[in-house]
Amino acid sequence: MTSYGLSHGDMNDMPDGVAAEETYRPVSRLAVAAAIVGGLSFVAFVGPGLWFVPVVGTVLSVLAIRAMSQPGVELIGRGAATLGLALSVGVGCAAATSWGLSQTLAQARAVTVAKAWAGAIRGDRVLVARSMLDPQMQPAAMTTLGGNADMAQPIDDPDANERLFRTLPAVAAILGCGGQTVVHGAFHEFIPDSQERKEEWLVRLRLAPCAAQAERSLLVHLRRTMLRDAATWWGWQDHWSIIGFDVDG
Repeated sequence: MTSYGLSHGDMNDMPDGVAAEETYRPVSRLAVAAAIVGGLSFVAFVGPGLWFVPVVGTVLSVLAIRAMSQPGVELIGRGAATLGLALSVGVGCAAATSWGLSQTLAQARAVTVAKAWAGAIRGDRVLVARSMLDPQMQPAAMTTLGGNADMAQPIDDPDANERLFRTLPAVAAILGCGGQTVVHGAFHEFIPDSQERKEEWLVRLRLAPCAAQAERSLLVHLRRTMLRDAATWWGWQDHWSIIGFDVDG
């Protein structure tokens, strides 16, 4: 059988550097960067503020693949660029979908909490309604020491506290309207905090019919705080509280 391969002697007779050029091809730096950024794309699950990471990974991957596809370009790393592209696009889409789903669920939860609070007031379940208020929103009967108003302190008088609670504008509006509470809309605001993860939601409730007006609107301000909880499988627990309200009409 005739062999057409190069013998060791033939390799020695080749000009210097020719053999090395046949075996060595440089690695694309863009491809390496694309793979690294693609691996870092998982930080996008933290929140929308880090969605730029998979976007950058996608751009680097496309640029690397295009550069290696040019005629005469002797670069390797297409596999790394493809991996970076898959990670960036896949993780980015998954993070956006996860965030959108969590916001949908949170919106539904905010509406449920607002309607439950209005229902507790309408059903005369004062203790339940008061427990849903933020501690700073809790009205409390006060007493003065020695007649000095600057030294007023809360007193433990459940009846007085309940009467004060009923005088709150939102509570009075709900008690003054019968029928069913209808949700008019829910809006979301994110408030960054260094210690806790907090979100504020605004839920507009339509109260009708009312004795004085045909319809009244109540804007309920809710705060969703994500607290660390080792008892849950994902390490967080959401806590909802009512931090304010505005009555229209």
